[in-house]
Amino acid sequence: MPEFFQTVMGRKFFDHDVPELSQKLHEVRIEMHRSNSLKAEELNLKERELKLKERELDLMQQMLKK
Repeated sequence: MPEFFQTVMGRKFFDHDVPELSQKLHEVRIEMHRSNSLKAEELNLKERELKLKERELDLMQQMLKK
């Protein structure tokens, strides 16, 4: 009985399926990196927005004290 790599299915697996799987994993890695970058940028923007709102609140409180 031939080894798996010697069969038609085995050759297809090693010659086609494994390289395709590797390519898809590479694409997933790229998309995850892109997603993480976007989330980091979103977090930075939210932090900036929060700081601006805090400053606005401080100014309003100062105005009310006068």
